[in-house]
Amino acid sequence: PETCHVFEAHLRRAARELPPFGRFLETCQGREKVQESTMGTNWILVCAWCLAMATNCRSQPDDDGLPPMYDPEVKVSFNAMSSESNVMSEKDKWKENRWMVAFKTGVKDGTVEKFCLEAEGIGTTTSRFGGTCTKIVAGKTALGGSFAVFEPHSWEDLERVRENMKHVVSYIERDMLAVSEASAAVAQSLPSSELYWGLDRVDQNQLPLDRWFRSHQTGKGVHIYVLDSGVRASHNEFRGRIRDGIDFVDDDDDPADEYGHGTHISGIAAGKTFGVAKEALIHPVRVLGPDGAGAWSGIIRGIGWVLENHQQPAIATLSLGGSRSHSVNSAVEALVDANITVVVASGNSDADSCMFSPASVTDVITVGSTNKRDERSSFSNWGKCVDIFAPGEKIASAWYRSDEDRMTSSGTSMSCPYVVGAAALFLETNPESTPAEVLDALLDGATKNIIQKDTIKDSPNYLLNVAKVQCTEVEDCVMSSWSAWSSCPERTCGDRERFRSRSVWRHPQCGGEECGSLVEKESCEAGPTCPEGAQATQEITGEFPYMWNKITFTPSYDNAYNVCVSKMAQFVDSPSKLRDDGAEQMLLNRKERRQVDLQEHGLPSFLFYGKEYTKFWVGADGFVTFDSKDDGTTLAGSIGTHFKHARISALFTNLEPNLDNHGQVFWNALPSRSDAERLVITWHRLKDSCSWRFCSGSNTFQITMHFRGARKGHVDVSYGEVSHPNRPVVVGLSSGNDDPQTVYPIDFGELNGECESSSGQDTSDTVPHATNG
Repeated sequence: PETCHVFEAHLRRAARELPPFGRFLETCQGREKVQESTMGTNWILVCAWCLAMATNCRSQPDDDGLPPMYDPEVKVSFNAMSSESNVMSEKDKWKENRWMVAFKTGVKDGTVEKFCLEAEGIGTTTSRFGGTCTKIVAGKTALGGSFAVFEPHSWEDLERVRENMKHVVSYIERDMLAVSEASAAVAQSLPSSELYWGLDRVDQNQLPLDRWFRSHQTGKGVHIYVLDSGVRASHNEFRGRIRDGIDFVDDDDDPADEYGHGTHISGIAAGKTFGVAKEALIHPVRVLGPDGAGAWSGIIRGIGWVLENHQQPAIATLSLGGSRSHSVNSAVEALVDANITVVVASGNSDADSCMFSPASVTDVITVGSTNKRDERSSFSNWGKCVDIFAPGEKIASAWYRSDEDRMTSSGTSMSCPYVVGAAALFLETNPESTPAEVLDALLDGATKNIIQKDTIKDSPNYLLNVAKVQCTEVEDCVMSSWSAWSSCPERTCGDRERFRSRSVWRHPQCGGEECGSLVEKESCEAGPTCPEGAQATQEITGEFPYMWNKITFTPSYDNAYNVCVSKMAQFVDSPSKLRDDGAEQMLLNRKERRQVDLQEHGLPSFLFYGKEYTKFWVGADGFVTFDSKDDGTTLAGSIGTHFKHARISALFTNLEPNLDNHGQVFWNALPSRSDAERLVITWHRLKDSCSWRFCSGSNTFQITMHFRGARKGHVDVSYGEVSHPNRPVVVGLSSGNDDPQTVYPIDFGELNGECESSSGQDTSDTVPHATNG
């Protein structure tokens, strides 16, 4: 029997041979009686399962053969719930649109995968059901057969699943969170916003992020002493959890925050939304003034107050630092001697952390910063005094101006409180542990050797992972089924491969079985031979060779471009005329990128390395990226940075676009937006560098991207006057999938050839094919 409906039907058919149904259930309740019968042990499981299901089956009848709907939170049948129903409790809203679709025993995995593809409209012209499968667990599972976690777009879409899949679906049930009454475990669904990426990162071994934060504890009963700029006690992030503190700036007992830093790091450590230890207690010790600075003497006073007044289990955190100080280090060592776990920031000087206090104290936990790519942040201190790394770039948390205020900030100050929160999780269930034992637990749970080794220098390669901190249950990795193999590429030169992929739906916890590979590949029949030595990127140092030249990149394969360098007397599209003809102004400062959404402006997509892109980002430093705005990168143009994204580099270096109103960046669709054939981005008279007295240099250049006609996918990079910046300049293309060690730049001008211009008069050097990967 596959459902209790079927089971009851079997009972009815065998009525003469079996006891009445009530007596039969009574028999099932006695395990010994069943074992003594001739039913066999498999029937024991059937009895127990049917007992568990019988009540729900009767209360939610099978209408017209539809699979039953179980909704234990709402307590009503699916058919009785209107699309306007809103009876979910506040604490359970995270799961209000997640449903487990359980397939009957024996249903093939391919049927489940097909259901998910049809739900999203993959391989079909329209979505059959309207929704997204967020998880597929295939094969024989605890539910009997395979199941999928489905998020419908509407109640009607879920009803269509019941109707159209009733021959293979056993039942549908709301995806609930199961917790024991003795547990304070946290399972927090995170929005897609990048604001939460740091919290998302610290509970899993590997990227990509899964948009969840899970921990087995909440830090309840642990006291965190925040030696910083104070805390806004009334902020919604920690309302009701602020305990006694002190102010050594104003010398009173009101450590209110007038700078924001202390509130921000407290939110990362213990905020109810942004924090790791969501029930820990916070003691603000104000030692930094409204300018974010404080004397060592005041900080030492703050340390003394913690020594005198702390309650165990205790953590002290110092997201501050300065030149190495014996006095400060001695004071911090006293905290450790008092069995207070001390967590400090390594510093933001891109230097050896052993040169700074309190980062150099031996027995504290010193924390460095990483970015979204699991690299050491460019500003983070490093070295043997660093114990562990945690996210520290563009971290959102509470701010001091109002009770709902928040702010995004970067620094090892942001990395430090993630580790503070993790220590609080451990101390909740290990309150008598020593600081050394806390560190051992964090390092034991940390992800090893995941930070890119060429970025950490002499630091240990440990990235914070709270998942294993005081684990309660071992969980193996759960992965989706493999996708179908991709088609072999047809429009590429050189070696060809096809791929298949799968996703991680649950990362391993507490030493569970690790996830396998996410991508597999196999070779296809090779394509035409790619030309040797011809590449689409050049790194230039010294005098710039392409003033009053145009470099044209013409796609010949999906992974290769023809490159032609031709002389020009003037720009085809005059920068001054474009600026005066209603150009879209773009950039305000060197670090800013601005997105251009082609669809919003009624423009067609752009073909680049065989892919159609509908949006891109323009960087002030002379480049365009297609898959990312390349946010946060300190851009002194380099080959390594160029190849990290799908990119057109025109004059990729460190420019100053708009200081003292010098220089502009703008774009135009030509000949007009209604019938645009090309888009021209102009960097007009940008400076090389600026001091407080004046700016030097001048650079004018353009990228022209062609949308339609015979020149679809062509890229023209044109140069007027170009200064000679005292730094490398990168020119060329990147697909974003290349290895800069194998795609090494070459001087376009060293390759002989001739390119016919539109006028038939320009001479040029030609690269027969330029390949990227």
